[in-house]
Amino acid sequence: MKILLTNTLDREGGAEQVALSLLEGYRKRGHSAWLAVGAKRTHDPHVMMIRHGQQGNLWRRFWWKTYAACAGLYTRFGPAGEKLRRILTLIAEPTGILETLQGYEHSHFPGTYQLLSQVPERPDILHLHSLQRGYFELEALPWLTAQVPTVLTLHDAWLLSGHCTHPFGCDRWKTGCGACPDLTIPPAVLRDETARNWRRKRHIFASSRLWLAVDSHWLLEKAKASMLTYEDTRVIYPGVDLDLFRPGDQAAARKRLGLPADARILLFVATQARANRWKDFALLQAMMQQFADRPEEKVILLVVGDPQGNSLFREGNIWFAPLVPDSHQLVPYYHAADLYVHATHVETFGLSIVEAMACGLPVVASRVGAIPETVVDGQCGYLTRHGDMQDMFDKVGLLFQDEQKRRAMANAATVNAQRFDLNMTIDAYLAWYSEITQLCAAETDIT
Repeated sequence: MKILLTNTLDREGGAEQVALSLLEGYRKRGHSAWLAVGAKRTHDPHVMMIRHGQQGNLWRRFWWKTYAACAGLYTRFGPAGEKLRRILTLIAEPTGILETLQGYEHSHFPGTYQLLSQVPERPDILHLHSLQRGYFELEALPWLTAQVPTVLTLHDAWLLSGHCTHPFGCDRWKTGCGACPDLTIPPAVLRDETARNWRRKRHIFASSRLWLAVDSHWLLEKAKASMLTYEDTRVIYPGVDLDLFRPGDQAAARKRLGLPADARILLFVATQARANRWKDFALLQAMMQQFADRPEEKVILLVVGDPQGNSLFREGNIWFAPLVPDSHQLVPYYHAADLYVHATHVETFGLSIVEAMACGLPVVASRVGAIPETVVDGQCGYLTRHGDMQDMFDKVGLLFQDEQKRRAMANAATVNAQRFDLNMTIDAYLAWYSEITQLCAAETDIT
């Protein structure tokens, strides 16, 4: 089968890892697969940047080439790199500047219309991931879906709303947005044109033919309550490579990473961990202050995903590691830890939680979003009340005080992670692709 996937980037956070893992898995099984991205970070020859600058005037071609040349900077410098990326897209497509000032969502990315011709062979299936963050022209969806059967995977709620990636407690996305209570929620808009943005998306989806995949049952309920229209929908959990993410030698991992051998180590993994609005880093800071008041316990929090440094550094009892570009480099951090903690405001799946469990770590996480679908409370970890620092502190303390329970939960976590085997995810998508392409072929034969 010939498969074309798309995503904003090929490597950054969980959504990016999902698409890249599918690409690698498909190719290992003998399928012809490619991943088209807004900005490329890996050296994988089957990953390609969408060529937005092939047509148009000299200005457009020059600035899109500049955009492509700066691709390595966008994730290397965290929020500043993301700002640079957005600025360059606006310079390349000046009409987007006016739209941005008016509060509209910028969506002029001409390379989207050349997407199918960028690959060596016309794909049998198009699989879209993460259409936000300035790389994909939504208006191209009706045309694209008429050309090739198309699966869309939701990793967040941006396509359901008038601007925000996650609407938190607001339900206006169900009825049309407008009178937005918080225009600063990423991706932020300058003026409240959220109702217009919402209507635009509704019109695009009504004119398109999509098969919808979602990362969790929690997100599926959101999709069902939204203006999205689709042929069929399925929950397909993101998977992890269980041959890579598995229990390992803690002492060896700590020595390799330069971590203290005698400390109790909590681990938290998140892209731009401190600046990430969806994560609750402030809660983790407050919890670590509680541990700082008990120096005899020697507990440290290891945060992986801080873009401010290129090496391990510390602030009190919180240690920071930079963004880890490769899963193989990430595994030793899981091996070095005693527990995995995940304080967050929203989560559509939580790939790092599953990676931690696969490596034999009990998990203490906020009871929000889809996390109850991955963590079995009281069996492979604990779920805590959203925003309740004391509850998380107490649950961590329970496991530190009872080594037998911690080990039992570690074993249960490894078993629980088997539900999220990457091979099962690949099987599910390939089976669905086959169903969809056969259905479309039969329709063509009838007509």
